[in-house]
Amino acid sequence: MNLIDIAWENIFLHLTIAASEEGVTFYLSKSMQPALDARPADSVVIEPDSADGETRFKLNICQMEGRAFLDNGDWAIYAEKDGAARRVAADAGLPRQFAGLARIFPYAEGKTYSVWFSVDEKESSETALYPVLHSRFQMTDDDWKYRFKGAKGAALSTARSAYSAYAKGRSKEGNLLFLSQTKDRISGNLAALDKRLKERGLDQKLHIQYYFHDEVSHRPGKAQLLKLLRLIAGQRWVVVDDFVPIFSYIDPPEGTQLIQLWHAGVGFKSVGYSRFGKTGSPHPAESYHRKYAFANAPSEEAVDVYREVFGIEKEAFLTAGMPRLDGFTDSQRIESFREQFFKDYPELQGRKLVLFAPTYRGAGQKDAYYDYSKIDQEVLAEALDGGAVLVKMHPFIKERFPVREGLEDCFYDFSDYPDINALYYIADLLITDYSSCYYEYALLGKPVLFYTYDRLAYQALRGVHRDVAENAPGRVCDTFAELLDAVRQKEYDYEKTEAFRKAHAAGLERNAADVIIDAILNGGKHE
Repeated sequence: MNLIDIAWENIFLHLTIAASEEGVTFYLSKSMQPALDARPADSVVIEPDSADGETRFKLNICQMEGRAFLDNGDWAIYAEKDGAARRVAADAGLPRQFAGLARIFPYAEGKTYSVWFSVDEKESSETALYPVLHSRFQMTDDDWKYRFKGAKGAALSTARSAYSAYAKGRSKEGNLLFLSQTKDRISGNLAALDKRLKERGLDQKLHIQYYFHDEVSHRPGKAQLLKLLRLIAGQRWVVVDDFVPIFSYIDPPEGTQLIQLWHAGVGFKSVGYSRFGKTGSPHPAESYHRKYAFANAPSEEAVDVYREVFGIEKEAFLTAGMPRLDGFTDSQRIESFREQFFKDYPELQGRKLVLFAPTYRGAGQKDAYYDYSKIDQEVLAEALDGGAVLVKMHPFIKERFPVREGLEDCFYDFSDYPDINALYYIADLLITDYSSCYYEYALLGKPVLFYTYDRLAYQALRGVHRDVAENAPGRVCDTFAELLDAVRQKEYDYEKTEAFRKAHAAGLERNAADVIIDAILNGGKHE
């Protein structure tokens, strides 16, 4: 029993449910539990308009029970029969329409009545997406620019005062800080930029400092926070390549530029403001994304995606390419790595190597996981016919890939390998999903498979920039059977990969590190 369509007609809301059973009563309830023994007291009965294999409802939202509006609440749809209730799910493709179904009804100065739809993130799964109807009487939020209020606001005010005192009168000339609050060591774009600064001898002119702490896993104490505030206060430039929550609480001091060199290419999973309206999206005003002096994008084609993520204007972007990809396609570099790799792992020499590198499921680092039951190791090993799988799980995923007994010669855990980019040189095929790792791999002109066993649920719950099936540069496999077929038949939809490579190859033609360094030293001005 699924909700298959939603439509508006002025104040009337039309709901269509695929249901042919007789004796069923439908109602809205603020309870989000997937099954109830009895209809709760706060529910609202909805009367069907017609029934012919489909049940259609025409709800006048200003005339529900007792001639009242549908009250403030988050409403699930239930079907009740013989005293037992079950929750109505949404047709698989319906959540893609939710964004266009929101309605705002102004009714007095500064007041509105709003109705919108979402997917229940807690109760939904790969097999069932449960819709939620939200209704709110709302008033103008004059304080929308301020995220922290009350006791938390007071505590932050004290920290900000200390920060201002640190910054006052300090000389910032030539001071540059590489900063990460998600990693314990320098890597990626920051490491490449740091290396190039030293190759050019600029470390003799600049005072370069480093702050790298995984503060998601290890929450910093007050002393650590004050240390970081003091460090930031004395910088001319602060260079980052990931999210930096400290700048949600403070602004870069006068004379300091915050520069974002985002670590990823162009993936599918939504981050930043592309998740606005979903759990974990940034604050409308007090977001670190708003505070970049400028940000880097890997190519002109990627700027629109990055604008959506950061919520900043096009003119604030530098399209230098990624420093960590400088020299990425150099044949001598590739051959040198391959030679050393097969010396270290001689048992992999001469075999077909598949790099398996999916992203995580879950809201973030604390609850990240991957459903390993979606990989039938024995069957995949047979399909590879002597090949091997190098498993590189997302660093947020703590549970190791559980290699089955007897398959140790086929599956190798490379999750701790420091540089996934280097593994692209020896891999013959990449299997990923919504991760941005396909970006770099496709630039090498090698085939990619997208194993998206939870695609519709992931797109509805996590959110994506673009529809995966329509935009993936390679074959999309929604079932393990499809993945096996692609591996066995070597059907990768390679023409999509090649088209992507050609469109984005320009990002490899410039020395990104030099372009970014020159832009930084030029006060952030760039062409």
